[in-house]
This record gives sequence, structure tokens and C-alpha cells, in this order.
Amino acid sequence: MIRENMKLAIRSLKSNRMRSFLTMLGIIIGISSVIAIMTVGNSLKAESGEELSEFGSRDIDVYSYAESDSVPQLPFTEEVVRGMVSRFGERIETYYVQDYVGMGTVYNRNKKNDQVSVQGISKGYFAGNNVEMVSGSVFTKSAYKMGSNVAIIADKLAESHFGSVEKAMGSQLEVDVNNVYTTYTIVGVYKQKESGGLLSGGAQNSTNLFIPLKAAQAENHITTYYEIMVVAAENEDPTVLETELKDYLTKQMNIGEGQEINVSSLQSALEQVNRILSAITVAISLIA
Repeated sequence: MIRENMKLAIRSLKSNRMRSFLTMLGIIIGISSVIAIMTVGNSLKAESGEELSEFGSRDIDVYSYAESDSVPQLPFTEEVVRGMVSRFGERIETYYVQDYVGMGTVYNRNKKNDQVSVQGISKGYFAGNNVEMVSGSVFTKSAYKMGSNVAIIADKLAESHFGSVEKAMGSQLEVDVNNVYTTYTIVGVYKQKESGGLLSGGAQNSTNLFIPLKAAQAENHITTYYEIMVVAAENEDPTVLETELKDYLTKQMNIGEGQEINVSSLQSALEQVNRILSAITVAISLIA
């Protein structure tokens, strides 16, 4: 029976060679397409995972939000932050506050001007973002407390403006942000990470210039902050911690109608990206 069926199939293939060839070609192309699509999809998921890990997959963004101008936006107080750290203990590796001052220009005589993004930071930023220092050190406790006009710049800027990292240390650097000129003393130089890839948006033409948080707040004429970045401990699930942080802060800050504590982690973002990529991969595979 099997032998007769095989003979019948072979005769059918021989009698309809063109149709048989096109059928096999279609099968080969279809299977190859599915394999290629699955490979690309898995590669994209792996690449996005690696890049998010570099950015800080354990980072949790905590933000106080008000739905309209008529509803007061509640700032984070030192008491609330201390209570959060005490409540979650070792589940939190560190936390920090970041305040953006603006894009600034460092003018070079007879050279191309350098662009810097002036960022005010609190203690915990460098550890939370795995910043590698090339020379000098992070800000002192006194600099954070007083809001001193000191800065930590990238090695790329140090070499471009001063000629070397060694010459940059202890030097004065004048930065123009929206026609407001501020002079900083350089106390440290960090290693600029190479950018580029799926999530980074390509190469950057500017570098970050870090100053103490209070110095940035003075330039922005503010004394409060509405956003905290929390870094989960290495053995902690960020998606679990973010839910508990939201519940705790909502109660402690007496969040009312029209107010909200928004909490999101890069881990959650990665999971969402993977779900979208998986859905796209499956849909295109079905079409193929």
C-alpha cells in the first residue's frame, strides 16, 4: 500500500514538474521566511535587553503627578524619602534625584565649541548609574550640602577643551546656558560611554556635565523635587518593588483626588518591548 502510494506520488510529480517545483519553492521560501523573522525578532529582544541592562534594568522611576493645574503637585519631602529608605531597607541599593538645568555651550578659542547637558544630581547617582571615574572623585558631602559650583565632566570634553584629563583637573570651566554664564571648578572626570544601538538613538554630540543638585536647583530657582530614581537591590525583582513603592508613597503622602504617584521600571519597559516584538514576530510569521 505504501509502495503504491509512493509510486503514485512520484508519477504525479513527474507529470506536473512545473507545479511541483513551484510548490516546493513556495514551501522553502515560507519556511526560510519564518526562520529569518524569528531570528531577527529574537535578536532584537536580546539587543534591547542588553541595552536596558546597561542603562539600568533595576532603575525605578518614581514621579509625583497632578492631572491639572488646579490640583497641587505634591513634592517629595526629606521625611518621606527617609521613611521610604527605612521601610524598604536593603531591598533598595540606592536612590538619587536629578534636575536638568539645560543644554549649555563651552566656548573654545579657535576651536569647535563643545555642547554639554548640565545635570544636577544628588548623592547616589554615580553608584546607581555605574559611572566610571577617570580622575578625581565624586562630589564631597559639603559640595552636595552647600550646592558648590563644582563640576564633573566627561573625558571627551576634558581632552577637547583642555587637551588632557590632567590639565582639566582643578581648572575653571565657563558654561553658557540660555545666555546665563556660570563658572565651575572641575573636581572630577568620568569616562564617557559609547552610545549607539537600538535604544540609544545613535551617537551623541554632547556630553553630560554634572553639578551638585542644590547648585542646579539654585540655577532653576526651585527648592523642591517631584521625581526620584530608585535602584532596586541586585536580588530584588523591580516589578514587585515598584508596586510596593507606589502603595507605600500613596499612603505616606496622602495622595488625594487628581493626584497620583506614578512608578515605572526599565524592567517593565523591557517586558513590554518583548511582548510587542513577540506579537509582531508571530503576526509576520503567520503572514509568511
